[in-house]
Amino acid sequence: MNVVACYKVVPDAQDIQAAPGAAPDLSRAERVIGEYDLMALEEAAKLAEATEGRAVLLSAGSSAVNDTKLVKAALSRGAEELFCVVDDALESADAWQTATALAAALGRMEYDVVLCGEGSSDQYAQQVGSLLGSMLGVPTLNGVSAVTAIDGKLRVERTLEDVVETVDVPLPAVLCVTSDINLPRVPQLKDILAAG
Repeated sequence: MNVVACYKVVPDAQDIQAAPGAAPDLSRAERVIGEYDLMALEEAAKLAEATEGRAVLLSAGSSAVNDTKLVKAALSRGAEELFCVVDDALESADAWQTATALAAALGRMEYDVVLCGEGSSDQYAQQVGSLLGSMLGVPTLNGVSAVTAIDGKLRVERTLEDVVETVDVPLPAVLCVTSDINLPRVPQLKDILAAG
């Protein structure tokens, strides 16, 4: 199974300073992989391993997505390849612009399932995954708390307000995973060196 996990590069929340006026000061904020996206990266690695498939990463953003440290950090989490859509105009992209860039890239890739985090760490609009699925014209589910591959499809659990829903999803599909789907691995030094 070809699994693509999408992630966003965001300012590290611990480095954001309060600034006079309404806007926060991001000038000293280091760039990191969004914390909600780490679950999508981990789930992609697990799903690819369980199906003897392939995990690939995809990101869209400004030139920060090509930062060597961030590339190693992403690849050290179990994926085989990483593709980036780089355009400085995507620095302040909204959900529609981000989904459009990701959909264009996915149009050139082979995939069975695309995994997204439940929202980005900076804006948390929770729209990119749903927009992406709509643009690709494939089944799309959010709130996914468990994924299992069964006979060429996925069995997905969605944790809703007062019930856990189980749904069989045909492929290809886009899934937006919750923060409780897994505990992301902490890459070891050997993983980071191998990612280089």
